[in-house]
Amino acid sequence: EIGRVYWYDSIEEKAPKSILTIGRSDSILSLQSIAIHHFSTRWWDEVYNYSFTNEVLDAKVWYHDQDDAVIVKNAFNQEYTHMRRSLLPRLALNISENIKYRKNLTFFEVGKCSWKKWNSVEETKFIAGISTEYSLEKMRDDIESYLTHTMGNSCIEVKQEWALPFLHPNACGIYTLNGVSVWHFGRIHPVTATEFDIPEDTLYFELALEPLVDAYNESEIVFREIGKYQ
Repeated sequence: EIGRVYWYDSIEEKAPKSILTIGRSDSILSLQSIAIHHFSTRWWDEVYNYSFTNEVLDAKVWYHDQDDAVIVKNAFNQEYTHMRRSLLPRLALNISENIKYRKNLTFFEVGKCSWKKWNSVEETKFIAGISTEYSLEKMRDDIESYLTHTMGNSCIEVKQEWALPFLHPNACGIYTLNGVSVWHFGRIHPVTATEFDIPEDTLYFELALEPLVDAYNESEIVFREIGKYQ
């Protein structure tokens, strides 16, 4: 309307003034975005599940102690009484519900897990995957290529260690980053597999993103100004 009334040539050409700041990149979101692209291009199917669980599902993954569980007040049904502390229960249900249609299934999910800590709630974002199709070597190759892509030359080591009770004690391991455990992987424990009615050779991995942030930020490419005489 201003241009129509005063005509456009009568308006002074002046750049708008504003206080602008360069936003900081979110490393967690960057790691998440890279993970989604990485596993999707390696034939993992991404799924989305509810962040809720219950005591029955928790017991199937050996979480019998509910002291640090976040209870949902006024839960609208018995399936969603607690916030999840692992992505495994719902992913295992994805396998159980779809195995009747197809034997070879490979799913992954990015989501938050929650714990009660004193009078507050602590949340951590995880990447987790489950497969009835891939071998342990194939899954490890996918894990290592993601770590190499995001962590650069950081000190990454792998060793056999039983840290998650729902994994088979003789067929599991962890990746460590500068001495800190960051990625758990292995075959599902036979008891857990039976509880969810899924194949005993089902594989699972789980990674918390937060421990990767510092190494990821250090490995990011920094562009330098081009010299005058280049």
